[in-house]
Amino acid sequence: MDDKRIRSSKYLEERVLFDGMIYCVRGKEIVPIMDVDAIMDAVGKAWVIFECKHGNSMPPIGQKITLERLVKDISSKDKPAVVFVCSHNVPEGEKVYLKDCIVTSIYTNGIWIDPIKEYGKGYTVKALTDSFLQKNAPEMLIW
Repeated sequence: MDDKRIRSSKYLEERVLFDGMIYCVRGKEIVPIMDVDAIMDAVGKAWVIFECKHGNSMPPIGQKITLERLVKDISSKDKPAVVFVCSHNVPEGEKVYLKDCIVTSIYTNGIWIDPIKEYGKGYTVKALTDSFLQKNAPEMLIW
């Protein structure tokens, strides 16, 4: 990885395995653990959570419920939170640049939004993140 702004970038390549993390949920054995691809604390004013999927995949129901609960739990009137579910078609083993992924679904304020239906076209993660920051933490966009 070339980005010198990421501390310990060699660890980004490591996989964390959930083997052995089995628990009981409503009488069923499951692994109630999911990953989040990225999370941004926007200078204490907002949260942005990113979940990337290959192709047109959507989060499985357990991950979707967890993302909804996470947003609900960390959101406040003064510090909103949003999840951007995004897609890419990068071949396995190649680098996926978050900024270029297309947002396929947005969760905020208790609802899921389809950005293509809502806005008439697809947007990159960078474009929608910048839009969200412009409203909630504009100082992050000033150099």
